[in-house]
Amino acid sequence: WDPTDNSVVFTRRVPWRTWRRYNELARIQPSTGEITTLLSGHRAREPDVDKDGRIAFVVADARSSRLAIGDRELSTWRTVDLPGVQEVDGPRWSPDGRHIVVSGWRRGGYRDLYLVRLHGDSSTTIKRLTRDRALDIDPAWAEDGSAVYFSSDRDGVFDLFAYDLSTTSVRRVTSVATGAFDPA
Repeated sequence: WDPTDNSVVFTRRVPWRTWRRYNELARIQPSTGEITTLLSGHRAREPDVDKDGRIAFVVADARSSRLAIGDRELSTWRTVDLPGVQEVDGPRWSPDGRHIVVSGWRRGGYRDLYLVRLHGDSSTTIKRLTRDRALDIDPAWAEDGSAVYFSSDRDGVFDLFAYDLSTTSVRRVTSVATGAFDPA
């Protein structure tokens, strides 16, 4: 959802050749049903829109996926390199629009959370939040920006956990025998 005009930015699968599909980013205006393609040809997916309309998303090639950040119309966008990370998923803007949290995969099977801080001069600072053998996925921000909620199998079954940004501690939020995913 884009708070600047109440539109929705989404991933659309489009046909390519006979049996293949690729992702592109599009915007729909619910009041009119008008759909506009924002970015095509970059295997873009998982858009998240911040309070000012900027879009964080994932772009992929044959061997990796990267975090990308663009303006509201994606007329200008750039990728952000997370050193050592081969795959990025689930980018989410912080409530204040100064950070993005992602789940990143490194060789050796490490799937951890990373915090990307955006500076005014287009530079970034990357901080690895979790560092363990657990699969830490599906990050989502606490409404006040004090914590990041995520799904993890750190205790053998996927449950929801919270990473407190001030104390750097992780605490279990749910304990569900069948697993819990996708905190919102």
